[in-house]
Amino acid sequence: MENIGNTLTQLLPLIVLIAIFYLLIIRPQQTQARKHKEMIASLDKGDKVVTSGGFIVEIVKRE
Repeated sequence: MENIGNTLTQLLPLIVLIAIFYLLIIRPQQTQARKHKEMIASLDKGDKVVTSGGFIVEIVKRE
């Protein structure tokens, strides 16, 4: 029984680190990617968009 408790004590910091990594990096990135995908899907022909380069463009073709 003592060996199991020792192993758990050694793994606990690693588990906490993985949980923090997930909450601070992976989950927000997935949320941002989902919102971007929804925004791209909602665009239609004739919509005007400002690109990251500063160009103002109008969508002329939607595939």
